[in-house]
Amino acid sequence: MKKAAIFLTALLFAIIMAGCSSGKENTVPNNSGNSGKPLKSNETSGVQKVDKGLLDYFLADGAKAHFRGEGQNFSELDVQFAMPYENYVIVHESNGQAIVRYVYQIGEKQITTLSYELVDSTTDFPTLDEIKKMEPVGVYLHKPFEKGQLFGQWEIVETDVPVETYFKKFDNAFVLQSTEPIIGAENKAYIVRKYFVEGFGEVKRESIMKTTDGERLVMTSTLESVSQP
Repeated sequence: MKKAAIFLTALLFAIIMAGCSSGKENTVPNNSGNSGKPLKSNETSGVQKVDKGLLDYFLADGAKAHFRGEGQNFSELDVQFAMPYENYVIVHESNGQAIVRYVYQIGEKQITTLSYELVDSTTDFPTLDEIKKMEPVGVYLHKPFEKGQLFGQWEIVETDVPVETYFKKFDNAFVLQSTEPIIGAENKAYIVRKYFVEGFGEVKRESIMKTTDGERLVMTSTLESVSQP
C-alpha cells in the first residue's frame, strides 16, 4: 500500500487534490460551459502553414472516448474533443475527481500544447483572442513519426506495432516514451508510454515505476469506447 501511495502521489497528486478540494464530483463538460453549442469562428488561426493530417491524431469535434483504468484509482478516463476554432483542438480529460483542459494548435509539422489547466464543468472555452495570446508550453506530437524522433521530453521508441485495447486491436501504432524523475525520491523515476494510432490519436497510456525491490508498479488507461458526434 505504501508503494502504491508513492506512485499515485508522483503521477496524480496535483490533479487529484484539486479535484477532491472542489467539494463536488467532476465530469467531462458537455459543452465546456457554453450554453447550447460550442463557439465557432470564421477567423483563421493565423498559422500560415498547417498540416491538416495532424488532425487525424484527435477524434472528431464533439466526440467522446472512455478509457478503462487498471492498476490504480483515477486511471479511468473520460475524454471529450472539441474544435471551436480553425486549427485549434480543445480536449477535456476527466479522471472522476478532476478535469484537465488541454488546448492544442495544429501547425505545419507539429501539434503544439498551448495550455493545460484544471477546470470545472461550467468553465467556458477560452476565446480565440485568449488562445492567440497563449505561450506554448510543449510539443504534443512532431513529425516525422519515426523511431528515434525526439521532441521535448518525448521520444518515439516504437513504430508500426500492434496494440490491444478494449475497443479494438490496432496494428500500426507508434509509441512515445518519457522518463520523469519522482520529486522527493532520489534516484527514482517513472516511465510514461503513450500509444498513438492515425484516425484515433492516443489509444493507450502506461505509467510505470520500478520500486527499490525491483517490483514494477503499472497504471494503464486503455481505450474502451468511442462516441462520435
